[in-house]
Amino acid sequence: MADHSIAITYRDDENNTFLELGGASWGTEQERDSAWDSIPEASNDSARCIADKLDEDDDIVDDRIVSRETVESLFGRSISELIEEARTA
Repeated sequence: MADHSIAITYRDDENNTFLELGGASWGTEQERDSAWDSIPEASNDSARCIADKLDEDDDIVDDRIVSRETVESLFGRSISELIEEARTA
């Protein structure tokens, strides 16, 4: 990713790995932070989905657990479809 980004990752316990489901980038830190503030943090990690807030060097500056419903809402696709696509990428 480039610029200021948010990446969504899935903890794939079945295959003992992490899968990047997708993300988005913004030209400014302020735009990214505004989007970040709109992503709700889940109360538990049963969904195994993590949102990473990345700086312009792709270093993680913050992260949070997010629900499957939030991921599906962000991408407009089912979590199972996103996971399967990431596993075959």
